[in-house]
Amino acid sequence: MFERLMFARRLRASRIATGYYEDGDFAEDLGVDPEIYRQVEDGTRDPGLDLVVFAAKLTDRSTDFLLTGRSPSRE
Repeated sequence: MFERLMFARRLRASRIATGYYEDGDFAEDLGVDPEIYRQVEDGTRDPGLDLVVFAAKLTDRSTDFLLTGRSPSRE
């Protein structure tokens, strides 16, 4: 089950850890309207698949981590 608020917290922490201290700068690099991005990071809007994939690339995190908090399994 997708937990929107937990995703939002991991996204924000990953953004900041990567050096994006302003959410607007991150949204611009993602190619997303800053207001839409803020709603995703506030947990009031579900992220689209593109946002999850591009955010993972920009923050050097896996989509698994952003979505579930777990690293991908290595089977």
